Amino acid sequence: MTSAVRSVNKRAARGGLDQSFHLIAMHKPKYHLFVCQRHRDPALGKPSCQARGSSAILEAFKREIEARNLWETVQLTATQCLGHCEQGPIAVVYPEGIWYQRLTVEDVPKIIEEHLVAGRPWAKKIME
Repeated sequence: MTSAVRSVNKRAARGGLDQSFHLIAMHKPKYHLFVCQRHRDPALGKPSCQARGSSAILEAFKREIEARNLWETVQLTATQCLGHCEQGPIAVVYPEGIWYQRLTVEDVPKIIEEHLVAGRPWAKKIME
């Protein structure tokens, strides 16, 4: 987010600007990345992304996005079950709707570089 947008948002939050102006000043990211954070009791017999390390993956995405200053082009959202527990941890990138499966922390820089910077989905982990 640019300093100008941050300034406008702060003023709007204090009531110094009309709400409609506040909405106009918000940025629209190029990509929206969802990372499953579903936790399920292992006794239930079905896997969950969190049990397979999705919390560390989410943190790795945060660090990489921050290190590369991509907050204006990438919105990161922790989400609940995406419905593909057997292939977890799962992440989805929109607007393309690319689903990544069986992610590890080591995969994060590659997804950032290939997909979110260069615009080419990283084929190695795409869900078929």
